Amino acid sequence: MELEIPDHILKKLLTLSGTDRERIKKKLGDIEYKISELDIEPPKVIEKRLKGRLHPFLQQRIGSWRLWFLEDKAKNLLHLVALKSKKEAEKEY
Repeated sequence: MELEIPDHILKKLLTLSGTDRERIKKKLGDIEYKISELDIEPPKVIEKRLKGRLHPFLQQRIGSWRLWFLEDKAKNLLHLVALKSKKEAEKEY
């Protein structure tokens, strides 16, 4: 499986503080390694599956940031669909 990170999320990542940016990059690298090289299923790598209307999303916490992913088994892709602050994410729950 391959991790797909859209350009708009990469741009948002550049606006974060150096510490947050490095922590998120490190975690994304770790996730990418586990799903592509070790062939581990994303739900076993990413912290939790959201519930209710957000059920299809997987969420990874990194400090005060939340990464939301969608798994596309047909295309063998894991899409990073959102990078949200904790406050932004809480509004969606």
